[in-house]
Amino acid sequence: MVRHLKTLAWIHVVMGGGLLLLALAMLVNVLLDRPSSYGIGFLSGLVFWLSVVLFIPSLAGGIGLLHEKLWARFLIIGVSVELLFAVPFGTALGVYGLWSLFNRETESIFGKRPAWQFRIDQRLRGLLLAMLSVAAGFVLVLGGVFLLSRRPVATIPMNDTFGVIAGLVLVATAFLIARLLGIPTRKRIVFSRPFAPARQQAIAPVPGIPQPSEDLKTAYANNHGMTITCLHLQPFERAMRAAAIPAVPVSESSIKADCRIHRPALERQFGLPEPVTYREFFIPERYFEDSPTALFQCTQCRSGIEVLHPYDCNQRTRWFPAPPPPLVLVAEHTFASQIGVTAIACSPSGRFVAVAAGIYNTPQELIVWDAAKCKPVRRFPPHGVIRSVAWSSDERVLVTGRGILWSQGQGSPGASIFVWDAATGTERLRFGSDLFGVRGIAISADGRTLLASGMLGETPGEGSTLDLWEIVSGRLLTRLARVDAHAHETLPFFSGVAFTPDGTLALAACDYYRLPASLRRRDKPDLPSWWNRGVRAWKLSDGQEVDLIPQPTPVRALSVSSDGTRLLVSGARFGVWNLTNGSLLWDKRNGYAGIAASPDCRLVARGTGYRVDKHGPYDDTAVELYDGSTGELISLGEHRTPPVAIAFTSGTTLVAGGPEGELRFWTCSSDFTF
Repeated sequence: MVRHLKTLAWIHVVMGGGLLLLALAMLVNVLLDRPSSYGIGFLSGLVFWLSVVLFIPSLAGGIGLLHEKLWARFLIIGVSVELLFAVPFGTALGVYGLWSLFNRETESIFGKRPAWQFRIDQRLRGLLLAMLSVAAGFVLVLGGVFLLSRRPVATIPMNDTFGVIAGLVLVATAFLIARLLGIPTRKRIVFSRPFAPARQQAIAPVPGIPQPSEDLKTAYANNHGMTITCLHLQPFERAMRAAAIPAVPVSESSIKADCRIHRPALERQFGLPEPVTYREFFIPERYFEDSPTALFQCTQCRSGIEVLHPYDCNQRTRWFPAPPPPLVLVAEHTFASQIGVTAIACSPSGRFVAVAAGIYNTPQELIVWDAAKCKPVRRFPPHGVIRSVAWSSDERVLVTGRGILWSQGQGSPGASIFVWDAATGTERLRFGSDLFGVRGIAISADGRTLLASGMLGETPGEGSTLDLWEIVSGRLLTRLARVDAHAHETLPFFSGVAFTPDGTLALAACDYYRLPASLRRRDKPDLPSWWNRGVRAWKLSDGQEVDLIPQPTPVRALSVSSDGTRLLVSGARFGVWNLTNGSLLWDKRNGYAGIAASPDCRLVARGTGYRVDKHGPYDDTAVELYDGSTGELISLGEHRTPPVAIAFTSGTTLVAGGPEGELRFWTCSSDFTF
């Protein structure tokens, strides 16, 4: 039935939008031809009323059906009744619409939260809104005036007052359509993927399995000891009911529970009997991650327990059978003036932590902390907004990279790379004056060479570069790659960088900027083969680029394990690659908050959180700890703000910092296992 609803919705979107545009074209043609006043009045009035009672409701109702809005169901029912009198095609569409919308399965779909979701790109939403606003406003204003006046177009008072009224009607129509489409009118600032409020997924009715009666639902709600699943699933159901987890029957032998599964605790406490499986998967429609579903299923008895998929959960979602062990907060610090943390780097031994804080419009600081005592031991002179920090292998040298993100302002010329004596805090050298800032830096194992991703201008349209520098002298050794402005709307730029432990490869993460038309080149050359690579790699022996992994999505940060067998990537998605055979171990949807891997890449830490508007409170802020081999969430610690910079000091301890000057030191609890 979902397929029928989507088909019906698209029919009304295409039909209503097409007829509305046709009505607009007819009105324009009438105005240009200037026939008699009666012709104008009659035709314009007819078009006006057809638009009001049919075209606009059909278009709005179709869009509403794609969003599973209840009001859209009633609106399309009314349109379908009107279409019954338009023999023969309208009659057929009206019958099909009434059959689809009065079906029992349809009633169950509109009675629950949506199980499928229509996704419109934000730019497409804006374009659609503008088209609908102009078309609807034009039809309403001119049609109404012509219908009421029945005068030739030359006699209509096209003065300032009429223009103001027409403009107000257009603005009001735009806001009305915006409300119907659900287009946000306030800016949403997201540090990581915003966790939607926990919602229940609707299980599609399985042929041959009777749906639960109202008596069964009532009895199940009143008797908290009642179970309806098969003998293999009853231990899970009884435990859920004993924990007061909300659950409702969805068939005679299946339930839906409002909880999230913690796999390690599930395996320790219950295990999975032979006929029982637990899966987290997606039901692809327009996108391969549509309709996330999590389900216990007995393959022998056709009984099931549906729970919440991790993508549908937030920090307040109930865990079953037990929550993951929380991270233990060791120490907390807040920077003066609440300046945001921008970069964190731990020394190779884990003894020291370098923390940079402060953005372009606030004071900046660079402080080295004692990781064991969680106390600052050395402050460095301010030298701009620091986006990257790196330690030499002997911990004698600390290198920092200066640069303002293009999204926060224009890049500035001047020395972009600073070399410091880590023991005394004195500056040894600065170089990179031809750059406008750097995004990522890494020091080779022998401490002689620096890999840096540089910004070539004040705007992203001027491109970026990947360079090898000699640390002792500040001399540019070679420019491995450069990305210049292009006619394409997106431009890749180099971000995080790393060396492989054996010193044979230089790696660079490639993120993307969306360029305005004014910054694009006029010529349109063919895109090079590397244009859409998320990770690029070069041999240091001869500077030749090599294919490392097939990472198609943008990457902002990366990290190589100490043995060189694993690679952590983070951007639009985050995950771990096996470098020995080029296979992807796992990956997940992601935002652009902080992320880091332990030295052996057995653990991955990620920051989460978001705020609805610029001055609103943060929500769902935490640092999450994942198993580097499986991607399973195994621990988490709550933050006040979204952690945007994270680093491991050892295998099980880490440091995380975020906006408003928050810096926290974490360690794993004593019962932590993975």
